[in-house]
Amino acid sequence: MYKRQTHITAILAPLIFPTYALYSQDQEKMNQLFLRVLKVVSIFTIPATFGILALSDEIASVLLGEVWTPMGPPLKVLVFFGMFAAIAACTGPLFKAIGKPNIIFWIMFWKLFLIILFIYPLTTNYGILGTALAVTIPMTLEQLYLWVLVRRLTGISLTNMFSCLSKPVVISLVMYTFIILSKTVLPLTSIPLFFAYALFGMLVYSLGIFIFDKGLIDEIKNLKETKNSPTAEKG
Repeated sequence: MYKRQTHITAILAPLIFPTYALYSQDQEKMNQLFLRVLKVVSIFTIPATFGILALSDEIASVLLGEVWTPMGPPLKVLVFFGMFAAIAACTGPLFKAIGKPNIIFWIMFWKLFLIILFIYPLTTNYGILGTALAVTIPMTLEQLYLWVLVRRLTGISLTNMFSCLSKPVVISLVMYTFIILSKTVLPLTSIPLFFAYALFGMLVYSLGIFIFDKGLIDEIKNLKETKNSPTAEKG
């Protein structure tokens, strides 16, 4: 599930992230590029997170079998690990472009330190759920600290960063609510129904994006134009 959420970041990486370096002398353009990438990544990763969250119990019991039912709660936690990992991946290349690659090393170091610190007591007391918490809590703290660093080093306000996430979060919550309410009417007990619910969620979210965020296509086009610009070609 983690791979599904970070897949969009992996797709965008060869298209966009090397372009950060081309604007290393133009902070305003680099900031605009970062916000575009953040918005596009969030538009795909946040609904994936809430979709998996809404169907996590059925992923464990219907898709994998009843023996995997106890995996439902840990999966609910790990989806946020995947979401924050995908969003955090937007910042690493930015730090490299502004000449601060050491930041990445130290953040990874302290995240690993916290995981080691948390994993034994949480796993001992809460089992596999505790293990999931032990990796997700440091990832969440990492993301919050990364945004503080981005603000300090680039001047991008936290408000601008959060605004990139606001519409995907709101529309994803609506999608999540529709799925949960639908399951009370028609319980999800079979694999065909599972895929029907997944498709239903995607349709609800797509409709919400179409109505409230029509600029998505323009954002993606702007990313492609940035990559194909004369400056990028010289790079």
